[in-house]
Amino acid sequence: DACLVTLKERVKRCLDAYEFAGNAAAIQEEVTTWIAADVKAFETYLTKTLLEDNPGAQDGKPLDIADIARRGIVEAFDEACNAWNEDGDFDEFVGQWEGPFPKGLSALADAVKEGDVGMMGYALVREKLELYRNAYYAALNP
Repeated sequence: DACLVTLKERVKRCLDAYEFAGNAAAIQEEVTTWIAADVKAFETYLTKTLLEDNPGAQDGKPLDIADIARRGIVEAFDEACNAWNEDGDFDEFVGQWEGPFPKGLSALADAVKEGDVGMMGYALVREKLELYRNAYYAALNP
């Protein structure tokens, strides 16, 4: 019986690892389709807030809006992960974030807002946040 329990535990861990890898691949594929629109939305936001609202913001130095947008997307996931780790609820983060949400983060925020967290569970939301963050980071830093 002990051998059977140990075998079941090993099989479960293998299946969990396989499922995690499958989720990571699916998320990477989603992010690949979203990344251009996410960067463009952030560039538009930055152009408006940095250049139109603050015409003297450049001080004669050229801004690399695309680079700032890419860093902003990764920062959004970093902040979301920090907020989730601190108290298990990132409603405050969602309410305070000023830039556009990347599509992956928006999907998770919507699921949390709609109460799907009970079904997905705390650990699953955390896992998804990490998977999306890593997928965006990889896509933005080839």
